Amino acid sequence: RRDSKGFFRLSVCNGVLGVALALLLVVVFRLGAFGRLSATSLAALLVFLFLMYRNRDVWRMPFGWDILWKSVRFCSPLVVAAMLGFFSNGYDKVMLERNGDLHSLGIYTVGFSIASYISVFSNSINDTFQPDIFESVVSRDFRRCFRFVLLKLSLMTVLAALFILVSPLVVRILTAGRYMESLPYANIIALSSITSMMYYSMSQVTIALGYTYVTLANKVLGSVLSIASFYFLITRFGATGAAWGTVLSYLYFFLGTAHRPANFGANLQAYSTYRYLLRRGCEVKVIDYVRGKDCLYRSVIPAAQMQAHTHFVETLLQLTRQASDDKGMRD
Repeated sequence: RRDSKGFFRLSVCNGVLGVALALLLVVVFRLGAFGRLSATSLAALLVFLFLMYRNRDVWRMPFGWDILWKSVRFCSPLVVAAMLGFFSNGYDKVMLERNGDLHSLGIYTVGFSIASYISVFSNSINDTFQPDIFESVVSRDFRRCFRFVLLKLSLMTVLAALFILVSPLVVRILTAGRYMESLPYANIIALSSITSMMYYSMSQVTIALGYTYVTLANKVLGSVLSIASFYFLITRFGATGAAWGTVLSYLYFFLGTAHRPANFGANLQAYSTYRYLLRRGCEVKVIDYVRGKDCLYRSVIPAAQMQAHTHFVETLLQLTRQASDDKGMRD
């Protein structure tokens, strides 16, 4: 049964519960960083227990080891990719600490924390539309998928703009007017909610196609670029550079693309990224990961057009040895 509104309410409640527990543990019980980190886990645990009780009927479903094994193989690259999220949400603070300006680090952290409240809504929007995006990709209705992605980005852009408009009041209330210096950082970090939405939307499409190792490869590439970007920006511009580095880091993760689909947009994005890196002096090879059953539009385009796409990719890109399954991708 599809219930997007109910799912959205649940996602918002989960985010609000996390914020409320964080304020309770940090402000009331004065548990500091331990309280702040524990709040997220505690909120997730409470929601999990509530859902387990509410859906207790599914406990009687049969258990299949083959399904479990397939799930582990499918999800393992995603788990590693999620761990690499540290380089878009954490490495900036490490670099600032190593830069030696602890005062700026403290002010930046306040601004970052305040801007992070937007994630309550961005996570809810992502979670709400994820089933629709997956369904659109599986049914090969890419126009519908594009509309959902555009709607997500539009909603997030409006929310980020509203936050920036009211941020002076928000920062003044939450810090009792003591840390107004954090306002510029909060406003810049708010923009990362838009770039992160771009990345997560692309990632949802890639996962729906079954390209979990491509998702991991994108995250590895983005992490390397994020490290270099943070180093360059923070050593020259301090905390302001860290804020802009966070915005850019999600764009680096967004750079990854599937090059083989018979889609002009995918082909041109892969080629433009390939040429840009070549001009920057990099040695570039495109991972030639192909799964015939997942090839976009194969069943709905003429054979001549399919051949034209293949010729474009194989002529203009330097490809690795072709891999047609997850084992080949790992090799």
